[in-house]
Amino acid sequence: MNRTAWLSLLSVPVVCFTTASAAAFGGAGEYEISLHRPAQTGQRYHVHGEGISHRSVTPMRDGMSQQSQDTRISIKFEADAEVTQVDANGRPVRVEFNIQECSAKLDGGATIIAAPGSTLTARWDNRAGTTHFEVDGSRVSGDAKQALELVADLEASGATEDQVTGTNRPQTVGSRWSIDSNNAARAIGRRIGQRVSADALDGTTTLVDVTEHNGERCLMLYTQISAANVVPGLRDVPAGFRLSDGTMSVTNHRLAPIDESKPIMTNFRQMDAEAVLKSSGGSNGFDELRFKVAQYVEVETTPIGGRSRTATPWNND
Repeated sequence: MNRTAWLSLLSVPVVCFTTASAAAFGGAGEYEISLHRPAQTGQRYHVHGEGISHRSVTPMRDGMSQQSQDTRISIKFEADAEVTQVDANGRPVRVEFNIQECSAKLDGGATIIAAPGSTLTARWDNRAGTTHFEVDGSRVSGDAKQALELVADLEASGATEDQVTGTNRPQTVGSRWSIDSNNAARAIGRRIGQRVSADALDGTTTLVDVTEHNGERCLMLYTQISAANVVPGLRDVPAGFRLSDGTMSVTNHRLAPIDESKPIMTNFRQMDAEAVLKSSGGSNGFDELRFKVAQYVEVETTPIGGRSRTATPWNND
């Protein structure tokens, strides 16, 4: 399902789904919500992923904007994956990808991160809180690593997805529940490298619909989280500046098979963030810095050995 289809579907009021396609599946019932799907060593699946990231930094002096610095990264990713190691919670901490396509547009232009037929290894480093990537044994770094993090990041620390955005109570179509702000604050803080207050977070997950995707009955789930007082895409505030204001909004649209033994099939994630850093009186020459970050990512997962189909490409139009 492409991004346009997702957004057009989600623009319809949730109440409409309680009598439409959900009814075709006997949708008057309740459904267990399981977002954390433990993996097993040797598990294989096909991955189609596309991602776009844009970050801009605009210095301000005397109320006038100066030359902004823009960073744009995009990636197309197609591979067969095999889980080679999991943690105690069943989260993959080492995955090998047999590459079919892994191309990116970085600030330096178009590049092939991993050639077709090569092996990309993703390994979670719990101490550093990051995923390391190697292509046929050679480490990937810089913008290429950031591009891979959009579609192949493992993120295997802290609370599980169920503990952040899930619920332990069965839900009906149209039901909405709050995220766990404490677990979410820790999870977001690790991802962006900053301390995040639970009081600055607000978010919900909604069971939007029950639908069929690639032959699987799936729950369509929509999560929205907003955060205040954060600096997007910046692990260290520049010397001579302090955070004046910062907001971030993250949305996830997921198709989760009712069969909990199968992985999340589609995950579309959007993140938009802005922040203002004020000068604290140093000699940097600028009054403030204005940050903007936007990311759009879609990852489609199809188990190998089951109903394997080519993932629908993401339409950027």
